[in-house]
Amino acid sequence: MNKRMQESLSISKQKVMVSDLKKMKKSLPKVRFQLPKYKQIADYNVKKIDPESCVVPGLKTICDVDHTFYKIIEGRPIRQFIDVKVYMRNLRDITLYRANTAYINDQIIQIDTNIADESKLYDEIIALYNETTTNFFNFVRETYDNAKKVQDCAEIKSAELNDMMKQLDGLSFVHVHLNNRILSLASSFGTLFRYSKFIHEISPIWWQNRNDVSNSVDFFKVIEEVESNTVESIRIYRDFFKTNKKPKLCFKKPQTLMRIFDNISRQCLNYMQIENYSARILKPVLRARDQLESVILSEANEVTGLIEYYETQVKWMEEKEAEYTAKFNKLLFTKFHELYASYDATKLFTCIQYIHCHLFDVPVDPKDNITTMMLNIEKLFIKLTSRLDQMNQNVIKKVEHEIFSSDIRMMKRAVKAQRSLKEFDILKKSLIASFEPPRNKHKKN
Repeated sequence: MNKRMQESLSISKQKVMVSDLKKMKKSLPKVRFQLPKYKQIADYNVKKIDPESCVVPGLKTICDVDHTFYKIIEGRPIRQFIDVKVYMRNLRDITLYRANTAYINDQIIQIDTNIADESKLYDEIIALYNETTTNFFNFVRETYDNAKKVQDCAEIKSAELNDMMKQLDGLSFVHVHLNNRILSLASSFGTLFRYSKFIHEISPIWWQNRNDVSNSVDFFKVIEEVESNTVESIRIYRDFFKTNKKPKLCFKKPQTLMRIFDNISRQCLNYMQIENYSARILKPVLRARDQLESVILSEANEVTGLIEYYETQVKWMEEKEAEYTAKFNKLLFTKFHELYASYDATKLFTCIQYIHCHLFDVPVDPKDNITTMMLNIEKLFIKLTSRLDQMNQNVIKKVEHEIFSSDIRMMKRAVKAQRSLKEFDILKKSLIASFEPPRNKHKKN
């Protein structure tokens, strides 16, 4: 197997190498020293620069590969007595052609190395595949015997299971038959038990108190347990019938029962007559009740309408109250404050109080009021003006002229003093600024 694989690999390698060589030969140009630009390594339009500045570490030239490239003349075109540019172009074409051939040889070497690596990997894969196939066949051979044994055992167990299923079907049929019989007996016993309870209830009270029936609730619980179809329920049912005693009967003859039923029917007839008589009385009462109910409902609707109306009125009044309180607070904190609690009002009050105290020679009273003080001042002013009217007006005019002239002189002196004070401040600031050092500091050279 391995020999065949190696032979096939060697054949495939040879085919690949032959095909690559054919492609390379096809890709070469027909002209000997010309290649297409996309296969050229170097470029013709190379600027002349300093070779020492372009030294790159690890870069090799053609002389590093072939030391005799510029020494052996074989294969080169011999220089003829023609233009130097033609010789240089031929020399450059030969150099480029050899560089391209070296590049293609390097690609061929890389292809050979890759083929060798792939052949090694292929051999490893083939070995792993052979090992896996042998292990798989061994596993299948070993598991087949075990599977056959398990299959035979499963067939035997399935036959046994079928036999057990047939037995289970028979037992289930018997169980259903017995369960139906037990339920039919329980239903018939339940009807008889209800009948005995009815007879016990129509019996006299003194006999009921003497012979109390306390197993009625237990019987119905037993019926519920029997319907659940469990072993425990059947045991409870059996124990109930063992412990249950024979019921005692108050009416041992049917005539007594007939007499009681006759009395019950008469009582029912009496109840029907009473109900018929009371229906005639209750009919107008019910009619009046319906009328009163309609009246009450209409009045209730009217009351609800009034309640809603008053609720809207109360809401509107509350909104107005809030609006009026806001306006009142605004007036209180603005106008009232300006008139009674502001700085100007307090200043006016103090001035009036000061004048009032000096005019009337009275002490300061904490109970003083602006209206009373101004009333007193106005009365004094009216009194004085009335006296002035009685005096000579020429004298009064002279006195007013003297007073106003003195006031004017004082005002002029005040204005002059203010102007001189301002000039003094300006002169003081200029003198201080002249004795201070200059603010702009110059750097020393």
